[in-house]
Amino acid sequence: MLNLGMNLSTILQGTHSILSVHEIFLLIGLVVGGLIAVIGLFRPFLGLLVFMVIHFIQPGELVPLLTPLHLERVYGIILLAVFFIYRVSHPTPGLFGNRIVVGSFMLIGVACLSIPLAVWQGGAFWQTIGLMKLVVLLILIVGLVDTNQRLRRLLWVLGGIFLWFAASGMISYLRGDFSTQEGIERAEGVNSIASGPNELAGLVLTLLPFLVLLIILNKNLIIRGFLIICGALGLSTLVVTGSRISMIGLALL
Repeated sequence: MLNLGMNLSTILQGTHSILSVHEIFLLIGLVVGGLIAVIGLFRPFLGLLVFMVIHFIQPGELVPLLTPLHLERVYGIILLAVFFIYRVSHPTPGLFGNRIVVGSFMLIGVACLSIPLAVWQGGAFWQTIGLMKLVVLLILIVGLVDTNQRLRRLLWVLGGIFLWFAASGMISYLRGDFSTQEGIERAEGVNSIASGPNELAGLVLTLLPFLVLLIILNKNLIIRGFLIICGALGLSTLVVTGSRISMIGLALL
């Protein structure tokens, strides 16, 4: 029994030396996130929220081991199939008669026609694939966000994504991970969606109105105070990106 205890202690110490605290939390997050993603395939609205998080956070870029899985593409295709099965028992009237949805399909059609005529056909093809992913996201939102409660949950997810981009961009900037352009140190994001200062600033600015709406809707002073702090962090990140066009956009808003 004593030898067994000593061996167990040795194994735990070895595991602790192999995995850092950051890696342990990351592993736990991946396991919990994977379970939620699987549940989302049986509950399409939850799957929509998971798909949105995958699209913006890009876990395959943050964890290289996940890159070969193509999580966003695979999960989006499966979720879209589940959604159409879900619509059989929960019909959504006028989904494909929605002007925004119809306009999105027309835009994809134009993008497909532009591929053969493009100077860089491979780049045009993959950009069209990226556009298709956004249209899938749009269809899921139009078809599944059909109550105020679901809309509120969607807003909270968008607020969380806003906070993630603002906080990760600011933390990277404070750690010295920034780009220097025209002699100015400019914050940038940690994934390809916000790879440059202008991209990060554009995302923060685009998501800001959803955070403002959350502040208006929540009457709890503690929650409202927290959201205001998140907004201040986002504006600070916007400033350190040095993006002039985003500051003009903020002024217009």
